[in-house]
Amino acid sequence: MISLRRSVDDLPGDPRRLNLEYRSWHFVGSERDENGFDEWDVSIRANRFLDRATWSAAKTAQDEIGSMRLFRMRMDDRFSPFPFSDAQSYDMGLSNLVLGVYDLGGGGYRQEFRDAMTSSDGDLLILFDIRLGKAWRGFGLGPVLASEAIWALADAWRESLRR
Repeated sequence: MISLRRSVDDLPGDPRRLNLEYRSWHFVGSERDENGFDEWDVSIRANRFLDRATWSAAKTAQDEIGSMRLFRMRMDDRFSPFPFSDAQSYDMGLSNLVLGVYDLGGGGYRQEFRDAMTSSDGDLLILFDIRLGKAWRGFGLGPVLASEAIWALADAWRESLRR
């Protein structure tokens, strides 16, 4: 079996200098509906020194090396067509996922989904896609960056619930 892992020496930069930048949108089915879904676009940026001779942190630039898209589907115990209709107008793959997870006829999550999950008593965060520049692939950074984004968003939700 051939290993797809690359040597750390091949990294194009220091992974400790990667930053995640978050942008959020809330899609709603109507003016007063809060049961739509939220989208987060996360830019993955690498800091690089412009003046290597002095390694001045004041002289850095950020290059976008990748991105992630995540969606938050709100748990809804009543029938609500909005998660599906919002997803359908956005992307066919996302709408198929919503159809597989939500019981559009009775509300809430489908029983098969609840049975497969450890806990299905809240909102659902979906990592829709993650992209890294070719030079950054093969080092195991995708799962690490996805985990960082998920934990950061979870912490932000917990904080918003306390308010």
